Amino acid sequence: MADRDLDVCRGLLQRKDRRLFAAGVMLPPRVRDALTPLFAFFWAAMDEASQEGAAPGVIDELRRRVDAIYTAAPRTIPIDRALTKIVEGYGLPRAVFDWFLEGLGWDVDGRRYATDGALLDYAVRTAGTVGVAASLIMGRSRHVVLDRACDLALAIKLTALARDVGEDARRGRLYLPIEWLEEAGVDVDLFLEHPTASAGVRNVVGRLLQSADAFYKRADPGILALPIACRPAVRAGRYLFSALGDEIERAGCDSVSRTIDVSTPRAARLAVRAFRASRSESRAIDQSRLESAERLVAAVAG
Repeated sequence: MADRDLDVCRGLLQRKDRRLFAAGVMLPPRVRDALTPLFAFFWAAMDEASQEGAAPGVIDELRRRVDAIYTAAPRTIPIDRALTKIVEGYGLPRAVFDWFLEGLGWDVDGRRYATDGALLDYAVRTAGTVGVAASLIMGRSRHVVLDRACDLALAIKLTALARDVGEDARRGRLYLPIEWLEEAGVDVDLFLEHPTASAGVRNVVGRLLQSADAFYKRADPGILALPIACRPAVRAGRYLFSALGDEIERAGCDSVSRTIDVSTPRAARLAVRAFRASRSESRAIDQSRLESAERLVAAVAG
């Protein structure tokens, strides 16, 4: 691929999340250069779908771009040109993109999620697809490994949603399960009209982080199934987002009135720690299966 196309992809990822980008630098160059266009496409597509007032046609246009990529005739867009070479070189299944775009369509529709199960269905599409595709590029396609890759992507997605509760609410978006909010005594319409870190909202954010933590633990055994050279980068990403969850809890689960992040010194310590396997990784890799994740893996791995 042309270096300038890859540079555009790198620049986008660095702007979106500098620490996650830094974790990616720990990957072997071949894997890093393959994942960069893939992640750039996913990020750019999510940005388009999350724009306020995004029209349903945005998903149709993204599908046409994917169609062009899979016929080896990409649009004159650097990300698409770079991604075409990765799709061809690694034989990435089209199902990855079909599932992902379905989830983005739910964003465009402004869908809300009545239960935590419904939220996980969304997360499988918008994040699990990314984890599964990354595992395939790393050369791992066993169903059980893809299951654990999906678990890690779900954990990271739930943590990110917990972090962005206030930002999302101010844009009229809500990802916290309605059932949980009602159980906590939160008036959903009032919260969206005037986002505040009430005790009920903070309780629900805490529940979301507990769910994320369970998925981190489920995912850990899958790290040892990855190529040795890829493990530190994956651990670094896992540790970084798990630490973000810790910071949210330390802030009283108030991600509405404040911006929460992991400090640079702590991020650096986590990067060093990522070169050592955790005891949690020695657990059995075959865990219980999430139905929607199982269907994704079946669609991708056959």
